[in-house]
Amino acid sequence: MTRLQAILEDQLTEAKRKAGIKTVRKLPNGLRIELTCISQDVQLTLTRDTVYPSEQEWQTVSKYFPYPIPKDVDIKTRQEGSRYIMTARIPSQRAMQMKFA
Repeated sequence: MTRLQAILEDQLTEAKRKAGIKTVRKLPNGLRIELTCISQDVQLTLTRDTVYPSEQEWQTVSKYFPYPIPKDVDIKTRQEGSRYIMTARIPSQRAMQMKFA
């Protein structure tokens, strides 16, 4: 298991325990990963100061996420003050399992 996989696994577990509350992990390169469990979805958000997170960073986080993220998720970008944000609402693992069962 890579370090990023371990971080995301731990963060998702915490987000599930604290449904509706944003969990944040700050990586050494200035990237912040935020997860919030909302109903049957998980809000995945990448943020950075001064510039948007890159598409490559999104792909890397998606690759190491604890379960597969659908390729067709709607990724939105926006700026809030000095924070640059990429975010998408993805189905929870349980919701995805039920969809394909």
